[in-house]
Amino acid sequence: MGGRNHQPCNKYLENSTRLSRSVSQANLMLEHSNIALEDVILAELRGDKSTMRTVQHYLLASGDYVRQALADITALANQMNVLGYTDLPEINDPRVSYEGGELSDRGIVLCRSWVKMYDLWREKTFYGVLDYFTTALLEIERDTMTLAKKISGLQDHAEDGKIHTILESNMDGNFKVEFAKLYTSWNTFLSDFMASSLISTTIWYLNETVGTLLNPKTKVSVQ
Repeated sequence: MGGRNHQPCNKYLENSTRLSRSVSQANLMLEHSNIALEDVILAELRGDKSTMRTVQHYLLASGDYVRQALADITALANQMNVLGYTDLPEINDPRVSYEGGELSDRGIVLCRSWVKMYDLWREKTFYGVLDYFTTALLEIERDTMTLAKKISGLQDHAEDGKIHTILESNMDGNFKVEFAKLYTSWNTFLSDFMASSLISTTIWYLNETVGTLLNPKTKVSVQ
């Protein structure tokens, strides 16, 4: 089981894991693009010239994985429709709220994300959670493409070794706002995605009577 894949029920585990994997790949490509940008700046500070093509390459790859994540959501929702998915009754168990508070107090999940996702789940079922993921990922995809387009227009400046000057002097072509917007969108989404994953796991554990994340079922010793 992955670190943040959802577990609404074991028969959906493959599609939920595929979704989590695509999200991780998309976010990883964003980090690679930032590392590539930092390589450009460090090269310029050494007096060398570099290229923004690698930065753009990773951004476009991130966008591809976001679109794959959206396809994974569709596949999961379709499977839920075919199999007649309904939320487990433990979604309304008071122990779920208590577990969220404990996880938040221990720094395992952000309280605001847990509350937002738990309220959404109870109001609109897991289908509503998937709709929320879709909306958030579509925004991330748009932000990614906006940044990639702006980056693509800076190749000539990179060849002249002027990327760090554009950023430091806030010149035309500065993309700090677009990068910050994309990172903020990702940070919010990943926090909410993690909270929803932990909610689904808590519900599943309660349904299976194996305790909770913080209070696992005690194993019975075999004599």
